[in-house]
Amino acid sequence: MDGKIALEEHFGMEETLKQWDSTYAGWFENWPEIRRNLLDITDHRISEMDKYEIERAILSLQIVACQAEYDAKKSIALAHRGNDYLANAIAKRQGRLFGFAAVPLQDPGMAVTELNRSVKELGFRGVELCTNVRGVDLTRAGLEKFFARVEELGVMIFLHPFGTSLVGRMEDHYFPNTVGHPLDSALCVGHLVFDGYLERFPELKICIAHGGGYIPGYWGRFDHAFAHREDCRVSIKKKPSEYLKKLYFDTVVFDERELKNLIEIWGADHIMLGTDYPFDMAEPDPVGFLGRVKDVSRKDMALVAGGNAERLLGLPADAR
Repeated sequence: MDGKIALEEHFGMEETLKQWDSTYAGWFENWPEIRRNLLDITDHRISEMDKYEIERAILSLQIVACQAEYDAKKSIALAHRGNDYLANAIAKRQGRLFGFAAVPLQDPGMAVTELNRSVKELGFRGVELCTNVRGVDLTRAGLEKFFARVEELGVMIFLHPFGTSLVGRMEDHYFPNTVGHPLDSALCVGHLVFDGYLERFPELKICIAHGGGYIPGYWGRFDHAFAHREDCRVSIKKKPSEYLKKLYFDTVVFDERELKNLIEIWGADHIMLGTDYPFDMAEPDPVGFLGRVKDVSRKDMALVAGGNAERLLGLPADAR
C-alpha cells in the first residue's frame, strides 16, 4: 500500500486547550499526554507519523475550539488565528502536512469569508465541521450559502461529532463518546439527506469521521421509511441510500469485519484512512489495521490508504 495519507488528525493551541483543561482532565485519563501531542505539530508529530507509516496527514483544529462553545466574535477570531497557526506549521513541513480549515459556523457569512481565505490564501484542502452548531442541525443553521460555496470551491467537508445533545441517559461508561459520537453523526447525515442538502448540492464531497457513525451499517431503515411515509419524501426524490452513495467514510471503526463491510457496501473508492490521533479513541495501528482486513484487493486497499485522498483533496502523487 503506497502513499498512506491520514485524514483524521487533530491539533490544538494553548489558548483553546486552557478553556477545556479541567473538562478534558476529567474525561481522559491520559490528558497530559494527549495535550502535549495536540500542541506539537512539528518534529514530534512527524516522528509519530513515521512510527505509524503515515506519509502525509491532513490536520484540523480540535473540533470544539471555535464551533461549540464560543460566541460568534470569539469564534471568528479563534478560527482566523487557528488557521494561520496551522498554515505556518504546514509551511515548515512541505509535503508532509496539509490542512482542513476551521470556520465560525455561528456566523454563516463569516464562515464563508474564512473558508475563502483558508482555501485561496492558505492552500487548505477542505474544512472540518462539527455535526451541529451548538445543538442546531447544520441544515437548520442558515448555512445554505456556506454549503454552496464549499461546492463551488470543490473542497472537502470533514464532519466530526462532539458528543450529542441527547445526554440524559449517557452519563456512564463513556457513552457520550462511544454512543453519542456515532449517534450525532447519524442525525447529521440524516438531516443532510432528508432535508435535501445532498440533492441541492450534488457535487459536495463529504467525509464523516469514525466510519460514518451508525448510518452506513443500517441505511435500510431510511429506505424503508422513504418508501412508506410521505413525510420522508418532502425534500428528496430518490431513496436515501442513493444520496448516501455520495458520501465518504474514514477507517476508524476498530474491527476488521466492520471496515471490510464498509468497503464492500460503499466501495473502496469511498473509504479514507483515519486515525483520530492523539485521542484515547484513536486507532492504535492505522496502517496495520488496513493490512489485517481479509479478502480486499491490494488495488482497493491502496485507494483506502491514500489514493482516494490524493484524488479528492488534490494532493500530489509523490509523498516527499
